[in-house]
Amino acid sequence: MGKGYRYYGVLLGIRFAGGDPGRKGYDCVVGMDSETFPHPPGTLGRVELHWRNTLGADTFDREPALREEDRKIYRFGDREAPHYQGYEAFMVRGRCGYCVRVLSSKQLFDANRDILYRLAEGIKII
Repeated sequence: MGKGYRYYGVLLGIRFAGGDPGRKGYDCVVGMDSETFPHPPGTLGRVELHWRNTLGADTFDREPALREEDRKIYRFGDREAPHYQGYEAFMVRGRCGYCVRVLSSKQLFDANRDILYRLAEGIKII
């Protein structure tokens, strides 16, 4: 992307308290990505479109969960197996655009929907 562009990302695996200690893996995965552009990306809509193009096609059905001036959160569900569900947030601040995904199995999503939403909603850009 050129001079002034930077990308950072982190992927976290989270186990819920009281979960099955014998089960391997995580109850949910949180991916957080940020990009700093040479110039401000403009509107939140432009940041969202950029991330959709960067991440590529998916089979998610999305519905809005929160809309603010500088961030949008969607609840999503995968139409195809293995039917992941979760929340996806897009944020913009200055020259930076952010994408956060909180992803879980359908079974764990249904049982922990409020926790997963609070994870996505609780991430703020400071």
